[in-house]
Formats: sequence, structure tokens, C-alpha cells
Amino acid sequence: MRRRLRGEHGQSTVEFAAMLPYLLLAAALAWQLLLTAAVANALENAARTGSRAQSVDLDGEQRALEALPRWLRDHATAEVGPAPGCDDDGADGEGGRVAVCATVPVLWPGLAVTGAQLRRDAEFPTG
Repeated sequence: MRRRLRGEHGQSTVEFAAMLPYLLLAAALAWQLLLTAAVANALENAARTGSRAQSVDLDGEQRALEALPRWLRDHATAEVGPAPGCDDDGADGEGGRVAVCATVPVLWPGLAVTGAQLRRDAEFPTG
């Protein structure tokens, strides 16, 4: 028995299989961008919350960390000072500026694989 090729039967399946890795890569990149934006937004909110607390003589670092989502809290640090950073250099903890830093997870929140470090800071005006 001879098998005959019948036109283009199955061609769309082969084309889809060839494009699937590119589609998955594009979806992963879009997801990573959204995750990075979510982390930046959460850090900005936490920095503002910490600076408001610091302006009324509460613990700005603790309030900033409490304002973060649970999945981001373990990978974040907060620091208060005149020129805070997130390098654990032992700043004096005085001043109204609060900096919050976190590592952006790669592809899934809470995943142990680490990505880029983001930092947001805020200062609540007093007076």
C-alpha cells in the first residue's frame, strides 16, 4: 500500500508547535515585567507608609516592612536615616527619609531564584 500525501493536512499543528516556544517566552517576559511593576508599586507604598510613621515618631522601618505583601517581606529591607540606603551599613536610624529595598523574584513570587534589586525611598514633610 502506498500512502499518499494529502495537501496540507496537519500543517497548522506543526506551525503551532514551532511557534510555541516563542509564545511561551513572550508570555514569561510579559509576566516578569508585570511582577517587577508590582514589586516597585509595593515598595513605593511601603516607603510612604514608613515615612508617615517616622514623621509621627513611630518605627518607620517596622511599619514599612509591615506594609509589604507577605510574599515580598522575606526578601526586603527597610532603613531610616538622613540618606538611607539598603546596604546594611548601620545607619543611625534618625531622619525622616525611609528607603525600602527588595529583590524582584524571577517568574514567581516567593521563588528562591533572585532577580534585580529595586529601591524606593520617601520622605514625609514635617512642619
